[in-house]
Amino acid sequence: MTAHTPRSPATDDIPAAALLHTLLDRISADIPGALGAAVSITHHGEPLTVLVTTGIAEHVAPAQTQLFGGPIPDAAATAEPVLTDDLFTDPRWPELTLDTITCQFPSLASTWARVHGVAALPTYYDDGGGLSWSSPSPWTTPAPARLFGS
Repeated sequence: MTAHTPRSPATDDIPAAALLHTLLDRISADIPGALGAAVSITHHGEPLTVLVTTGIAEHVAPAQTQLFGGPIPDAAATAEPVLTDDLFTDPRWPELTLDTITCQFPSLASTWARVHGVAALPTYYDDGGGLSWSSPSPWTTPAPARLFGS
């Protein structure tokens, strides 16, 4: 007979998305200049889905996965980290420009101008699925804003 260890009721009551959102908020707060972060997920060939975001990643992550391409879908497709010093001028994503993102989300025009560096880091939770983390930020030479996502 196998012994069963009961799970803590407190753990069972915490929705995963709420926990991830709290973690992203805290991670973003600890990274100087971070503007937001995102976690995306894919499983067994399904489309990449933005699972949870914080800060401006709420807009820039789905803009990458659904509209313009960018570090997040590239990291998911290649299983390699994808970094850029300037998200909106990187030749790998010619449709993801300051103009196109501003047209899509005009109320954030002043924020978009602060975004520079982005890191997208893939990881896997099983053989058939990927989980990635990304963050936008102004990371360029003199400490600009950062955005993480994947």
